[in-house]
Amino acid sequence: MALDRKYLDILDLLKKDGKLTSNQISRRLKIPSSTVHNRIKKLESDGIITGYTVHVDYQKLGKSLLAHILIKTAYKTPAGKQVSQEQLAARIKALGADEVSTVLVDEADILVSVRTHDLYEIKEFTKKLQQLDGIARTHTLIVLNTI
Repeated sequence: MALDRKYLDILDLLKKDGKLTSNQISRRLKIPSSTVHNRIKKLESDGIITGYTVHVDYQKLGKSLLAHILIKTAYKTPAGKQVSQEQLAARIKALGADEVSTVLVDEADILVSVRTHDLYEIKEFTKKLQQLDGIARTHTLIVLNTI
């Protein structure tokens, strides 16, 4: 599906605020509300818009510390059993990680994002990670500021 300027403008507004109504978008873009509505439905049915999300103020939830943990996998357990990235990622997610992504870069095979109350919780989570079979090493990055 080729996206013209109207589609791109609608997407841009929805990315900034997914709660905007067709009428609000219509007024901002100066196009009919029915056009906005139909185009949003088309974007959804074509799988371009796959869902809507919520932005959370983690400070208010008491989880203001964000860490990204780079993991290099060993692909084999000490017993010699093969472990895939997907299997390991599922085990990591089960430990309580907020987000787990499999990646292919020189320094890491898996990227884990964790939100916690403090550094102690990050340290404890990292200890749990290091005990999983198939993890060769971890490297933790603490996020100081998100813009």
